[in-house]
Amino acid sequence: MADPSVIEEHQLPVDTPVYFLDCEKAWKGLSDNEKLYAHYISQASWAGTKVCMRQLSVESVPLFDMFQTLFKSVGGAAKLKQLATAAGVSESDWTGFMQYVLNFYGNMGNYKSFGDTKFVPRIGQEVFTKIVQSANLDAVNKLWASWGAKIFSLASAERELGFPDSGKGLSCYYSDNVTRVEIDLVSKVMNEHNIGFYNTRLFKLEDGTLEVRQASAEKGTVAEYKSGDRTVRIVRGDHSEEMAAIVRNLEKAIEYAANDNQREMLRAYVKHFQHGSENDHKDAQRWWIKDKGPIVESNIGFIESYRDPLGVRGEWEGFVAVVNKEMTAKFSELVSRAESFISLLPWPREFEKEKFLKPDFTSLEVISFASSGIPAGINIPNYDDIRQTEGFKNVSLGNVLSASKLTENVTFLQDSDQNAYKTLLSPAFEVQVGIHELLGFAISTETNLFTFCISYS
Repeated sequence: MADPSVIEEHQLPVDTPVYFLDCEKAWKGLSDNEKLYAHYISQASWAGTKVCMRQLSVESVPLFDMFQTLFKSVGGAAKLKQLATAAGVSESDWTGFMQYVLNFYGNMGNYKSFGDTKFVPRIGQEVFTKIVQSANLDAVNKLWASWGAKIFSLASAERELGFPDSGKGLSCYYSDNVTRVEIDLVSKVMNEHNIGFYNTRLFKLEDGTLEVRQASAEKGTVAEYKSGDRTVRIVRGDHSEEMAAIVRNLEKAIEYAANDNQREMLRAYVKHFQHGSENDHKDAQRWWIKDKGPIVESNIGFIESYRDPLGVRGEWEGFVAVVNKEMTAKFSELVSRAESFISLLPWPREFEKEKFLKPDFTSLEVISFASSGIPAGINIPNYDDIRQTEGFKNVSLGNVLSASKLTENVTFLQDSDQNAYKTLLSPAFEVQVGIHELLGFAISTETNLFTFCISYS
């Protein structure tokens, strides 16, 4: 049993706000073809839901299956509440249960997408059990018996994400028997043979073989390498069921693509998710960059590496959005004047990219975003060899920025400043995101930014 102070630190806040992501107007403005294009890419994105969870913790997928079965079988949350109330569950305990479920779905698992720490319910295990078992479903009860305790477990190695052998964290990008030394050995081999990291996980087998698993529908061994007395094997077929579903939906989307750039992009995606080669995903990103100002914008794959303790393996992500023309015009003006702003930044020219490539910068209304969290803005692709020489796109997710509505007074502000703050918060955040994505990610490289920080520390 963890110390009470540790439990309190990992408990969810008393109030968890739920915000409505409004995309009705954006959706209604699409043609039938555009809606079908958006639909199939959205389906492909959500088909990767369990990939996010499988990358996070061993219990996330079975807990997801348990919640899905529970709510579907009883006919929704309202019906489950009736059953729980009849079993003697109080209103406050029900709220604590739903609070946990909402956070689990919102973070695609039981660790915070921003912060990487495990969260636990504010209600006890006995009450949680009573709610889950009130439906009297064999499949649910079986999953609960196997995995329910994991919801509350706060062993020192489970409290946050980190390298498996650190004793202070966990990561399902790696099997729990892999050491940091072995991770570095495999990284060296992968770099020597130009094998991409983003769509991989690493496992140590019983015979000591270090197996790099590439996400793909296709299964099989790709290659085997020796590093001293160690064997590094590259195999395809990680998340194969999800990858196959993604491929099927992307193939359907091709029929409704608006232009050749989109068709070629989707074909490259299909090759990537079918066979697992990172080069095919890079090709998809090249076609995506060329698709300037589309009505329906999207991106899909293993994109951001924040949750990998090594910072090289990507989390599953897929989104579909519609362009907000009014806000896009403002961001386009920012892009056109960007080079005049760059000279005002607080570092010398040598810390910037060799050449500033003006990006396509659009404001989007998100229709669907399948990952562990929805950012306010994105600058992709993350392949620096493409960003440096071929370009990138900046996107601001407008309906994400406007989703949070301040209804209560803000702490530490005078009453006379409350209205001004609430009125200006959203447009100020839009400016912040625009500058962050354009003058931050678009200009500096990781190496140069690191050098700058060292030089001026």
